[in-house]
Amino acid sequence: MKNKAYIKKLAAYAVVLSMSVAALSGCKSEKNNETTAETSTQTDASKDGKTDATASKTKVMVIGDEDIYLDELTVYLFQNIYLKGKTAEEWSENDDIAAKKEVLSSIRETKILYKVAKDNAVELNDSDRDTIEMTSINYIKTFGTELLASYGVSEELVKKVFEEQATVQKFENDIKNDMGQKITADLEKEYKDMSFNSIYYMVFPTIEKDANGDPAVDADGNYISMTDEEKAAVMEDAKKALEELRGGANYKEVADKYKITDYCYETSGYIGGYSDDLNEKLEGLKTGECTDIFEQEKGYSVVYMVSADDESLKTNYVYLISKDYTDDQYEILRNNWLATVEIDEVNDMEGTVWDDYSLDSIVTDILK
Repeated sequence: MKNKAYIKKLAAYAVVLSMSVAALSGCKSEKNNETTAETSTQTDASKDGKTDATASKTKVMVIGDEDIYLDELTVYLFQNIYLKGKTAEEWSENDDIAAKKEVLSSIRETKILYKVAKDNAVELNDSDRDTIEMTSINYIKTFGTELLASYGVSEELVKKVFEEQATVQKFENDIKNDMGQKITADLEKEYKDMSFNSIYYMVFPTIEKDANGDPAVDADGNYISMTDEEKAAVMEDAKKALEELRGGANYKEVADKYKITDYCYETSGYIGGYSDDLNEKLEGLKTGECTDIFEQEKGYSVVYMVSADDESLKTNYVYLISKDYTDDQYEILRNNWLATVEIDEVNDMEGTVWDDYSLDSIVTDILK
């Protein structure tokens, strides 16, 4: 079991794309649905001859046994370009290259995972279909039916794309929820009798500081200790601080008073999860209590128990570990599923259709 306390973000662009596009509505005003003279006279050259009459018949690539046409890739392109958040003036040739590469990766992953989801009998419910309908409406409203139609994108195609993405998203959520419930139950059982706590580790330094206020070291990298007389004075401060803490003083105010804040830190864990020495010192310590003074490499130390046997800390800890473990395990599964379809980034493409396809017109229309 990995003992991490962080949540990794999934890098899969495909499975989060459908959620991202829901934010499209309201971000920009709806495109004018009345085709202007400028729009209506866009030439075949500006779109490399891919008009609404040809986009759905222009094969661009294959993914497994499925042929992919320009109109469907255009749905992904509109999403990708819009969500970059750039203006037309900021858009560059490098952005063209990145967008086209990301779209190919996104549609490949979505198509493969969609097939896996369907093979696993994933079905959308009424709530899912309501979400797809609303997301599709937002998408169409954002770009305008006239503009989409001019690139060969139909409302039916938009809904098809979002249905596939939503199915993948549901499949992912179902798998991860099942995994998460199992690992959470195992962790709750494992940590059932463990006391989770939050502590404030205070150090009264007995080492010299350099010109920057950092611990000073010698030529060999060892800390430079204070004189015995200076260390004795530090010990007196530590004793006074300990007395104040045990008298009910606020631990952070005590740290400020003795100017040791830079040498203190708050952390959380459980008895048994620290070093053997610290586990022993913390055993039986109640909230608001302190350890005795003990010496460490950087000085005299006192540990203040901020919160002992804290169930909320245990709950959060279990959640974080479960989430991290689940994400890792799902990523392994996901990569295995993606590997079920052989991808040849060169031979899967239909000639140079995609390489030759210019984004100038789309960028201008979307970002103007």
